Amino acid sequence: MKRNALSDAALAVALVALVGGGAWLAPQLLKGDAAPDKLPTPACDINAASCRVALPDGGSVELSITPRPIPTLTPLAVTADVSGSSMRALALDLAGVDMDMGPNRAALVPLPDQPERFSGSTQLPICSTGQMLWQATLQLADARGGRHDVAFRFTPDGEACAPEDAAAAATPAATGAGTAGSKTAVPATDLAPQPTDFTLTSADGPVSLRDFRGKLVLLYFGYTFCPDVCPTALTTLAQAMKQLSPEEKQRVQVIFVSVDPPRDTPQHLKEYLAFFDPAFVGVTGSAAEIAAAARSWGVYYAAQAPDASGRYSIDHSAFTALVASNGKLVMRLPHASTPADVAVRLRALLNQPR
Repeated sequence: MKRNALSDAALAVALVALVGGGAWLAPQLLKGDAAPDKLPTPACDINAASCRVALPDGGSVELSITPRPIPTLTPLAVTADVSGSSMRALALDLAGVDMDMGPNRAALVPLPDQPERFSGSTQLPICSTGQMLWQATLQLADARGGRHDVAFRFTPDGEACAPEDAAAAATPAATGAGTAGSKTAVPATDLAPQPTDFTLTSADGPVSLRDFRGKLVLLYFGYTFCPDVCPTALTTLAQAMKQLSPEEKQRVQVIFVSVDPPRDTPQHLKEYLAFFDPAFVGVTGSAAEIAAAARSWGVYYAAQAPDASGRYSIDHSAFTALVASNGKLVMRLPHASTPADVAVRLRALLNQPR
């Protein structure tokens, strides 16, 4: 009986140790999975040619993004060829280096007849006023599920803008009124909300809509970490402004209201918008101030749950409000509007007798 009692005690101690060890070990394994192994950045220029990278298990992967040079606002074909390795390609993330934004993630899937070749599609969503540094991050997984990331940095050739219709045609549908599938402007008489003035904060101080009485205002609600819809909308507005004469441009103001006040500081908004047009004004405020302004202008937005790295996206309406020189709403311009559509509507209002 004594030996059995001792055996039982030993067994209990062993179980406690096993459970305790398992409780310690599980978080370590999860922690390891959460932090990908970052492989050295290749010297190869992915903007000019496909690039081959050595993998830790002795194999290699060759990444190709076409067409080349890599254009903006144009569908891109992505292929990753794995050789001599059990690793598999998972996805390719495209994100701005100079301008932080949410990544455009292209899932990569193996071809049925070529399991070592993985393919997908994506696009660079932004056409800025100057050259911009981008990072393409290829995500791989080994046989044990461990993550390995390799980053390629490049600058698109001259940041040349695609034809004006490409901004609307290449962008996925957005949430809310004025989605990418429609080009029908919504007259103010059809809008339920009653737009009102607001005062929010820019990098240069308080900004109110009434500050721009006598000018037309293009009002857009979005956020700087938006991976595609917001950059495309801002590109459309920037190209529309370029179609106006200098005198006409002086009578139009673009205002970007952030629906992400925790991340979009006034200074960050100013730097972000300068990629499109330095004359664009970005404003933010408290969560309550943003909610009140959005509600008044009929704008929907909702933050999604963050991922493991803490990044989160925000669903939001994608229309641009066209505001008359007297501060009254004229219409909602849908997300699918082209620069020519916007310029025509602006010019029609600008040419009306004062």
